[in-house]
Parts: sequence; structure tokens; C-alpha cells
Amino acid sequence: MALPEAPEDFVRSTFVLPLLDPASGFFVDAIFSVSPYEREALSRSITVRIGGTDVRFASFEDTLIHKIVAGRPRDWEDIRGMLRRSGSWDRAYVRRWLLEFDTAQGGGRAPELDRLDREIGPSRPTR
Repeated sequence: MALPEAPEDFVRSTFVLPLLDPASGFFVDAIFSVSPYEREALSRSITVRIGGTDVRFASFEDTLIHKIVAGRPRDWEDIRGMLRRSGSWDRAYVRRWLLEFDTAQGGGRAPELDRLDREIGPSRPTR
């Protein structure tokens, strides 16, 4: 069940459609891809079988990028936790896209991630 009153208008302006499955109570956001980054992120998604259904999830790197771009205080706390628990991940991929977002939207997302990565680095587990 779509949550916005005017789903088509909502999707046109946000490229997201919030949905609710009334039977389970689960909320899901359907995200519509239009940019080169989004297409690449979708191609990197990870498929997990849950209850007989294949469900696609964003990769670690793309979840990190999404949270950094959103940039809310809660996202930065999540990012710190992700970095503390992470082993190896594709820093070049994340940095490339953050620099693209920094160029297009302004901001210092890439340097902030570099700073956090250095700060948290020594306590990280290895894979």
C-alpha cells in the first residue's frame, strides 16, 4: 500500500515511494533510479534469500554513501558504527562518488569520511 496521498506526484518530486505491507507491518521505500550513481549502486546490490524470497540490499559501500550524503546526526552515528565494525571495503569507490557529490552539491563529505576512517581505523576488525 502506497503511503503518500498522491503517489505519482510524490515519486516525481522525490524518486521514492514509501510503502506499507499491512499484513506484516513492514515499511519499504521503493527507490527509482535516474542517475549514474544510482544505476551503479543497484548493480552492486546484494541479494539475500529471506523466507523463500530474494531481497536486494545496498552494499556496505553504498549504504555508507547514502548515509554520508543524507548527513543527519543519526546517520553520522551509524557511519561511525559501520566503520568500527567493518573490515575491508572499497574506499576508492566510496571516495569517487563522494567527490562527485561534493562537486555537484558542495560540501566536504569525502574529507570527513577520510578523517573518520583514520580516527577509527586502528580498532577495526580484519576479514
